[in-house]
Amino acid sequence: MISDYSRALLLASTATDVSGDLQEHLERQIVVVSCAPDPGCVCAAQILLTVLRRLPLALAFDGQGLDDEEMRAIHAAVAAVDPARPLREEHDGGIRVHLGFRASAGTLLVIPSRHGAHVVRDGRLIDALPVSPLGSCVAAAMAAAEIFKDAVLARPERRYDPPHTAFCPVTLSDRPEDAKDLALPFAFSGALVGLGAIGSATAMILAELETTGDIDLVDRQRYGNENITTYSLGGRADAKAAMWKTELAERALVRARCRRFNDGVEHYVADVQAGVIAPPAIVLAGLDSVEARHETQRLWPDLLIDGATGDTMLGMHVVHGAGQPCMQCFLRPRTAPSSYKRLSEITGLPIAKLRDGDAVLTEADLANATDEQRSVLAAQLGKKICGLAQAVGLTDIPSEGFQPSVAFVALGAACLIVGRLVAERLGIAPAENFVQYDALIGPVARTADERKTVRGCYCVERATTIKRLRERRFMSTREI
Repeated sequence: MISDYSRALLLASTATDVSGDLQEHLERQIVVVSCAPDPGCVCAAQILLTVLRRLPLALAFDGQGLDDEEMRAIHAAVAAVDPARPLREEHDGGIRVHLGFRASAGTLLVIPSRHGAHVVRDGRLIDALPVSPLGSCVAAAMAAAEIFKDAVLARPERRYDPPHTAFCPVTLSDRPEDAKDLALPFAFSGALVGLGAIGSATAMILAELETTGDIDLVDRQRYGNENITTYSLGGRADAKAAMWKTELAERALVRARCRRFNDGVEHYVADVQAGVIAPPAIVLAGLDSVEARHETQRLWPDLLIDGATGDTMLGMHVVHGAGQPCMQCFLRPRTAPSSYKRLSEITGLPIAKLRDGDAVLTEADLANATDEQRSVLAAQLGKKICGLAQAVGLTDIPSEGFQPSVAFVALGAACLIVGRLVAERLGIAPAENFVQYDALIGPVARTADERKTVRGCYCVERATTIKRLRERRFMSTREI
């Protein structure tokens, strides 16, 4: 059984109106999911249930109308996350959600449509269009957010519950039906940089789109128990095997030709610069620091889409070609040493280790520590890295616009990433290059801006150099 729900509980504690033991409260909450016997709704139900299994909730599934193969697939997907907590059969009462086209009173209705979804509370009927796998993922992310709000008894200021809301990440509108259709399989060649909570969700969505092409998978870490509750791929068996995160993504992307890079983004960028590997024309990123994002920008692809989460917030930055704006415009370089660097100097631990906040400090980490550093760290052995800053009196570790988050928040960010990729492919990309919203409030209150360059930024000062570099890397125009 999953034993570490700390990330979900921390997130819940910022929004809940529950007094007492929050985990015990959540374990008592029963969520009943049902779906119409429609392929898009079945897909959405399976994704929703696997996302919810990463939370300490009791889950029941009403599969009325589904065939045996569909039922087996759903049960197997949920069991792969945590085999100790299988789905229950239909249950009376509880928080009820239906993925379909109409629902009985008291049941939240989530309607997948084209590349987006509707959330309906007032029983209205929606003229939905056939849904793409992206739309199924959007429906699952929106449904999970609604369930989370009810399960944690979110305070009024942390939620918004209109009678009807809708969102499409392709058009960035509340009219999913306005988007063009998308033929499958989806062709994509490029790089997925950072395969954490957002990156794993991005890989999952691309897999649902039957994506073909040549894909570079870049991440330096292995999958662990601390990742089960925040990622969209992987489960207990994968954590036990300590699989590379690139392996998890490759396993999902069965139709694509994948190359795995387990040395981190800076090594990948260095290999591109040295001509060892071909430069990716498209980069989809989900990284955990300003520095890593700036490093990824040095690839100067035709299209860079960067996803971000923090608490219940999720967002996206989009950079085309030579930038203006580039990632340094969106996220300004530091003028002072980062808190991570200062913490590294105090403890002797590498910055890469410190950024993995869910990792546990072990005796092996102290192998090269000085006597002074060992005296600082000894009391923290067996505890999570995320508590080190407070333990040594350094409490201003920055979120940098990205914080590891629960699976449904990261899934929402990944939907924005893939939605923009689809929009570029369909030739309907909105002008907005910066989008963010609070998952508990919903996309109805989203910020969507067309950000401009920052005076004195690298992409402005070195525009000629960047142009020449891109000309050398990309000898011919690549179709997005």
